[in-house]
Amino acid sequence: MGYSTADKLYLAFFAMFIPAMVFVDLIPIWPRAIVPAPLWAFHEFYLDNFNDQLVIKFPTWFSVFVLFEACYNLPVAIWIFLGIRRGDSSSWVHMCMFGTLCTLSTVVCIAEIRQDPDITALEEKMLMLCYVPFAVIFPIMAVHNMIRIQGRLALTDRAAIGKKGN
Repeated sequence: MGYSTADKLYLAFFAMFIPAMVFVDLIPIWPRAIVPAPLWAFHEFYLDNFNDQLVIKFPTWFSVFVLFEACYNLPVAIWIFLGIRRGDSSSWVHMCMFGTLCTLSTVVCIAEIRQDPDITALEEKMLMLCYVPFAVIFPIMAVHNMIRIQGRLALTDRAAIGKKGN
């Protein structure tokens, strides 16, 4: 199957992002007994070197975001990835919503990090390297897929108007 350039980029993104969710973002909520030692060591390395206070303090709002990531983002990301592979344009709707929701949660996290007094300027810069790329990717994903959906709907509308005119 021939994929558009955008779909190739989305496939690559989700192929990277799905494991990152499972093995990085969601580590704090997995029962410690099931987390393999190398993953736990990576998690501790991240905390020791980046001092991500969101993960360290785990405020209630952040725990809701993480739970949402586990219960919604992860299954939907897998569904989107498989949908793109099948050439299923309904994945556009899910990418639009996924991108919008992830934009919101990422921007909230960035705002919190930027005002946290418990991190140094260097740690903030390192954390921004982790968060800001997603604050760019997610809104692009949302807007791009909204444009795709609108284009498809416009074609459908023109076809329906054409049938009425005959």
